[in-house]
Amino acid sequence: MQTNIEQTILRNLLNDEKYMRKVLPFIKPDYFQGVYRTLFKEAGKYVAKYNKLPTAETLVIELQETNMSDEQFQMAMDIVPQLYSGESIDENWLLNATEKWCQDRAIYNAVMESISIIDGKHDTLTKGALPDLLSKALGVGFDTAVGHDYIENVEERYEFYHT
Repeated sequence: MQTNIEQTILRNLLNDEKYMRKVLPFIKPDYFQGVYRTLFKEAGKYVAKYNKLPTAETLVIELQETNMSDEQFQMAMDIVPQLYSGESIDENWLLNATEKWCQDRAIYNAVMESISIIDGKHDTLTKGALPDLLSKALGVGFDTAVGHDYIENVEERYEFYHT
């Protein structure tokens, strides 16, 4: 089976706790497609409940409890071993690739939802929601530097006043 970015992201989420803690708050299940969405959801539930990464065995057991079709379950079973094997990936590249993938998926999802709104097939949103929908999608990013770094600012002021 060929590796894709979804699989690479999932593999690193399941094997690299530092990476998982950095990107998990920004990744939505809707960004994943097919069986990858179920794998992501189950891994996320495990992390939320136990505050640690699931092993391959625990992930398989959790997947057995879902209501996936037999075909989806078999696909998941084919993918799981690949999620727990593989070489280490450069952290900077992985973070950049994950952020770009999240941005691309958010924009794609917003465009698809916009089309359903324009076609009158959306249950709750109207055309007035389009600017906000697209604006949120365009704003997806991993930037956590919001506000002031209090410690850094105190150190800068201390140096300023004592030089």
